[in-house]
Formats: sequence, structure tokens, C-alpha cells
Amino acid sequence: MRELVEEAIRRVSEGPNAPNVVFLLLLLALIVAPLVAAWAHLPPIFGLVCAGMVMGPHGLDVLVGRHVVLDTAGNIGLLYAMFVAGLELELAQFTRYRRTALLFALASFAIPFVLGVTSARLLGYAGAAAVLLGASWGSHTLVTYPRLRELGLAHHRAVTTVVGATPATSILVVCVLAHISVDARRGTGLLAEGIEIVLGLGLLALWSGVGLPRLARRFFAFARTDSARFVFALAAMCVAAIVAEAAGMPGIVGAFFAGLGLGRVLPAQSELRARIEFVGSALFVPIFLLWVGMRVDPRVFLAMRSVAFVLVFTAIAVGGKALAAVLVGRHAAFDRAEIGVMSGLASSQVAITLAAAVAGAHLGVFDAFTVHVVLAVILATVVVTPLIVEAFGRRLAAKASLHG
Repeated sequence: MRELVEEAIRRVSEGPNAPNVVFLLLLLALIVAPLVAAWAHLPPIFGLVCAGMVMGPHGLDVLVGRHVVLDTAGNIGLLYAMFVAGLELELAQFTRYRRTALLFALASFAIPFVLGVTSARLLGYAGAAAVLLGASWGSHTLVTYPRLRELGLAHHRAVTTVVGATPATSILVVCVLAHISVDARRGTGLLAEGIEIVLGLGLLALWSGVGLPRLARRFFAFARTDSARFVFALAAMCVAAIVAEAAGMPGIVGAFFAGLGLGRVLPAQSELRARIEFVGSALFVPIFLLWVGMRVDPRVFLAMRSVAFVLVFTAIAVGGKALAAVLVGRHAAFDRAEIGVMSGLASSQVAITLAAAVAGAHLGVFDAFTVHVVLAVILATVVVTPLIVEAFGRRLAAKASLHG
């Protein structure tokens, strides 16, 4: 029976209608996976990631020969999530909480970094691998941000604090990765790498603060259709991501800056902004979650050594962020629900963590086992953090509605 199923899958996936079949499978996964997860009282993210595991190369592999296309779609979904986060961040509100955001960025990087390096060394990792692992847990990806937006908390001070801290934590990880890369290549100097990153950040800030808003206003005045304006927004996101990558930073940092720039042009209640957010939550971000699931080998969870490593690093990634949220939240006089939202929102390990794992493998710092452990930790965090955000987010939304 299995041979017949595999042969049928091969014929369909390699035939002339393969692109249509792939797209249909993706759409079915986007429809069915969240419904099954809701039926099981689990977050939609869990269903989408598990669907990716089933459909991916470590499962049924029903997308044979289409992994390059899906890698592209997954990366675009990741950029889009950060782009929307930057778009919705009101700079005036961020300025109000800038001290808290910067303090949280430092604490939420330093605590998991120190714990990660220490535990990695105890588990037998060499210096460079231990440092890169520790730095990986210091970053975070705003995977649960769309759910907080649905709860009406996108502009809440707790959410703004974490969103504002995101680029800073990403840059800190990039600096560590640059140092390890220099040490591995023995080619360029650390000073040259640092200057390149500083110049790249300055260019992104200038582009998002001055160039992009001016260009967007002129283009929007010329192009009257929302379709043309929507394509312009996507192009701005991609340009900023390319600039960031050319400067040695992750593309998501550039996408975030592009969202900041366009946020100065698009009113909060504009129809175009609503459409940008809708396309992201309905298509790009779910495809990205499927893509993450496709990269996870379920057999990692079956090996006792792997389970131990995954549990340790997941505890560090989630617990370190929670400790940072408690310390900074209490310093800023946040209540328990706000601290819980900060902890859940900042604990998802996807974007920079995945980029660091791939870069570490290319540099010879990580072996295949470590890469799979990192992927398993990513899966664990995107399963655990929605539960945290859902619990504390509902409580915070109810409190906000009473005071509103």
C-alpha cells in the first residue's frame, strides 16, 4: 500500500500539473491545519508547523522538486512578518518607551546568551560553537505578534517594548556571528566588519526615515490604485532586505526598517495598510510556518541525546526571555499580564536562530546534529509561546477594554 501511495505521489508531483498540485497542497494545508489545531485546542501555529513536517522531506515529501520555490516563499513570509511589525510600530509611542525597549533588548539578549554559552560548554561544545549557540537564543522572532494584533494589543506598551527591542537583539546576534565568521575565515578584520555593519544601519535608518517616506508619498500621489501601491510596498520591503544583507545583517532587519518608513506614510486605519496585514496573516506568514516545519526532522525527538539537548536549550530560550521580561517589567512597573505577554512574544526562536544555524554549518562551527537540534528548539518555541501569549494576551486585552 505504501509503495502505491508513493508512486501516486511521484506521478502527480512530477507531472505537467505539478505546479498546480503544489499550490493546491499548500492551500489545503493552510485551510486544514489551523482547523485541526483548533479542534485539538492548540494554537494554529502548531498545526501549520506539523503540516510542514508531514509534507516535507522528512515526512511524505509530497513537494518533491519544489523545495527551492518553497524556500523562497518561506523567506518572503519571514520578511513580511517583520515588515508588518515595523509598519504597525508607531514611532511616537516607541519614543515614549524607548528606554524600556533598549533595556529589554540588552537583558533579553544577555541572559539567554550567558546561560546558553555556559550550558553549551557543559554539554561538550567548543568555544566558537558554544558562543554562537548562546547568541542564537538571545534573538527572537515576532511569530505570535499577529495574534496580539487580533486582540487589539499591537500598540500596547508591553508589545511595543518587545517589537522595539527586536532589531537590537538581531544586530547583537549578527555582531557575534560576524566575529565568529572573521575568526573562521581569518580574512577580514573585525574592525572592518564592524564598520560595515554600522554603515549599513546608518544607510537603513536614512532610507527608512527620509528616502522611503518621500518616495512613497510621490508614488502614492501618482499611482491611484491600491494594487500598484501594494506592489510598491513589497518592493520597498525587498530593497531594504537586500541592503541589510549587503551590509552583513539579516534581511529581516531591513524589512523592519522598511515597515517603519512606510508606517510614516500610511495612516493607521488606511485601507492599504489593512490589505497589507490581511495578505500577510492569510498567506505569507502561514507559508513561512509550513516552511519551518518542513525543515524539522521528527526523528530528532526520538533520540534520547537529542531530547536532552532540545530540552536544555528550549528551557534557556524561553526561561531566559521570561527572566528578562520579569526584571525589565518590574523596573518599568508593568503588571503580571504585561510581563507574560512580553515573555511569550520574545521567546519564539525562528529567524535569526535559523540564520545563525545555517551560517554556523557553512562555517564548519555546527555539525548536522546541532543544526537539527536548533531546528527542534525552533519548533518547540513556536509551539510553547503561542500558549503563553494566548493566556496572558486575553487577560491583558480584557483589562485594556475595561480601562478603554
